[in-house]
Amino acid sequence: MKKTTILSILLLLIVFSCKKKVVDVNQDFIGNWSGSDSEAGYTINVQSDGNATYYKLKGGSKTEINGSARIKDDIFKIFTKKFKIDQLPTKYADNFSGYYYKMTLDGIEYNRWE
Repeated sequence: MKKTTILSILLLLIVFSCKKKVVDVNQDFIGNWSGSDSEAGYTINVQSDGNATYYKLKGGSKTEINGSARIKDDIFKIFTKKFKIDQLPTKYADNFSGYYYKMTLDGIEYNRWE
């Protein structure tokens, strides 16, 4: 009986501690995001099925990471790459295209136009 109870508790902890697909938590992450800083250009593409690609272009070198986009608390993750969410995707009005979204990950501002 004790083994069953302990096993049940462990299974519940595992289930509730799992990261969730970002598209199940916040659909506003879906789309093609671009950002830059003084060192590099960045692109994040989150697909509606939860798969994502991260690109970093710095000088002549390119970093590419592909995997499932997951979120837990204030951490956004693509495969092994973790980002601290400074600002969730937020919708803003744009006089030319209608609206755009902005989010900030690890201090980098990313934009997505609709």
